[in-house]
Amino acid sequence: MTWVYDGSGKHWIDDHPRVKRKRGRGRFSDVKVGDQLMQRIISRWDTYGKPPPGVANDPAPVRHEKDHGYAYAIVTDIWFDPVAGQRDPLKGEMIGIQPLRQGIPIGDKRAHTIRGLASNQWQYADRDEVAHWEAVRAGVNDGAVVGIGRGKRNRPKERPLYRL
Repeated sequence: MTWVYDGSGKHWIDDHPRVKRKRGRGRFSDVKVGDQLMQRIISRWDTYGKPPPGVANDPAPVRHEKDHGYAYAIVTDIWFDPVAGQRDPLKGEMIGIQPLRQGIPIGDKRAHTIRGLASNQWQYADRDEVAHWEAVRAGVNDGAVVGIGRGKRNRPKERPLYRL
């Protein structure tokens, strides 16, 4: 309800409140136990150099960014938290994820809301991480996969051009 004054006089305008809808679970609406997730790990930090002589001690920061690749996790549990979901049932939907390192679950499980997975940069894994590392370990045991330091040398080792 607003009064509007214009050239033709004073008018009353009824404000229609915006219809608010509850947010859905987004891309993780069909997540289930056993699904694998991945999260991009990026480190960001600032460094402050030494200012030149005669300049106030307020240097501009130099921004750094390092991409570490992906962290993988597996969904272990799904449950409903009645305290968090007391007013909004979508807030109470919880998920348990456990980090993977080389296809093996490590560390403790982490509780997470299903709604918060996307906002924390989690997404469905682009490959089956557990099966990938099982295949790598099987290849190493069979001898089909070797480390880079154990590969064959294609050329003979040559003498150095000079001697000390």
